[in-house]
Amino acid sequence: MLLAIIVLVIYSNSLDAPFVFDDHDNITNNQFIKINELSISQLYDAAFKGIHSFRPLVKISFALNYYFSGLDVFSYHVVNILIHFLNGILVLFISFQVFKKALEDDRKDLGTKSEYSAGLMAFMTASIFVAHPVQIQSVTYIVQRMNSMAVIFCLLSLCLFLFGRQNKIEGKSWVYYAGSILSWVAALLCKQTAAILPGIIILFDWYFYNNYDVHWVKQNFKYLASALLIIVVISVFYLGGNPIDRILQDYEFREFTMGERLLTEARVFFYYISLLILPLPSRLSLLPGFSISETLISPYSTLLSVIGLCLILYYAYLNIQKHKIISFCIFWFVLCLVIESTIVGLEIIFEHRLYLPMFGFSILVSYLVFKAVNKNNTLFICSILVAIFLFGSGAYVRNKAWATEITIWHDVISKDPISIRGNYNYAKALQLNGNVDESIKYFREAIRLSPSYIAAHNNLGISLMNKGLYEDALLEFNRFINLDDKNADAYTNYGVALEALGRDDEALQFYQKAYAINENHAKAIYSMATLLQSKGEAEEAEKFFRQILSLNPEQPMALNNLGVLMIEKGNYNEAIGLLIDAIKFNKDFAFAYFNLGYAQLDAGNLSASCASFRSGLSIQPGNAEIRNEIQARC
Repeated sequence: MLLAIIVLVIYSNSLDAPFVFDDHDNITNNQFIKINELSISQLYDAAFKGIHSFRPLVKISFALNYYFSGLDVFSYHVVNILIHFLNGILVLFISFQVFKKALEDDRKDLGTKSEYSAGLMAFMTASIFVAHPVQIQSVTYIVQRMNSMAVIFCLLSLCLFLFGRQNKIEGKSWVYYAGSILSWVAALLCKQTAAILPGIIILFDWYFYNNYDVHWVKQNFKYLASALLIIVVISVFYLGGNPIDRILQDYEFREFTMGERLLTEARVFFYYISLLILPLPSRLSLLPGFSISETLISPYSTLLSVIGLCLILYYAYLNIQKHKIISFCIFWFVLCLVIESTIVGLEIIFEHRLYLPMFGFSILVSYLVFKAVNKNNTLFICSILVAIFLFGSGAYVRNKAWATEITIWHDVISKDPISIRGNYNYAKALQLNGNVDESIKYFREAIRLSPSYIAAHNNLGISLMNKGLYEDALLEFNRFINLDDKNADAYTNYGVALEALGRDDEALQFYQKAYAINENHAKAIYSMATLLQSKGEAEEAEKFFRQILSLNPEQPMALNNLGVLMIEKGNYNEAIGLLIDAIKFNKDFAFAYFNLGYAQLDAGNLSASCASFRSGLSIQPGNAEIRNEIQARC
């Protein structure tokens, strides 16, 4: 209950934090998770179609969130916070087992207080785990449910393994081991980094059930080799037929080589440790800026970091018996970072990668503090309260940066002004918020930092159009086309700018070019359809409106425009159905109500027509034409 209170207080100010960054690709712009019924087919599509098809369990959880609450962020945050709390409970249980084992040698000193002390240490471990500010990126950042869900199944797998270990005499161990394997599979279906779990379980078993016996390693070599083989097979499955080629291909899109990444990660390791020790909100960032190590001495801290990492691992090896807990925590921390911090061509650094390693750090802190207070439980309880206050208040303050997309991206560039993606996404957030002048400034900064950043050229052009600077916008879209002449966005936006300048025929040609590149490009199809409609080419316009709706039936503008075409054709019943759907997907769409009123009027349903006119007028009370219609007919 105390753990639940800690979690709820810390994350109470994050429940309305918006979707940001990768949330959009995975949730808001992902049509497959937007299910409208709990059918096998829709859940299957949500799980296996679109982005991250190897993470179906998380995608299903997003789909269920959408089914029950649409894109209301509150429910997504509630689920993330619940997962974080459950992880805290699992950490509480596992760390209790660790400390019970560790205190067995101290029973003569502690007597019957041994389990009580172990419980206090476990509670401090769980409290640090749930309260630490670094954990925010796996909780408040909605899409990182992929990370926290994978961890909950990894920890559950470890728990079930421990139950199996403790129930050998009763003959029930196979049930727990089977559950442990199933939990591991579930973790893999959340995030591929769970492939390291067999190594974690072997590490745990070797330290706490086999007394770090080298002979045990020799005796169980075939099992250890099997675990390693399983990890390799899973890696090959996820990476494709030739994992080496796949890994090397990832570096084609990076500004660093594999060697540079490995060198840099040695420095990142110590940076991670510094964040755990001193997690000030001013040091945390969604996109931390981190320079690349080009050689061992460029920068010089690279060589020092490599030496330091080797010394830490050597210390952990030498002190397996003398300082068992410290040694275990070091190996846990390093092992949990192996997949994301070695050869795979991922981004250099992310705070959410510390979510599972945090378990090792939390145990280490609790153990060292317990020793520092000379095993005095009263002093230790005071230490727990201090830790909860310091880490919890830091996390609560850090959550404030996630209040809006503007605040989170401003936070990024305030800590790393030369962040290309930071400047671009800050500009995008400003653009969506209607702050056009500021968005232009930061789009230009992103382009200055990366002249070939096509998305920045595209969105700068859109902001310039929003200011009415269509000629300047055309220049940006032209630069976009020169950088990528196979991108439908570039031609579509070029056409929009031309249409705004009254050059309709030229605009139509650009829409057609965009359509030739991508026949499913919604903006190109819709722009072409509306232009054709305005030119009186009703048949062609109808064809394209119907195509848009076949791609995504939840398009109120397309439904409205097609409804108008059906009124003109005299298909009043179809028009009424289309316009009702338009209103269903946008309840504040005044013109859909007005057009519905005209369709119902033409269909001979005067009372329904008057009701629709009045509904639209309540949204747009200044519409004189509709007011006159109501006075004349209703």
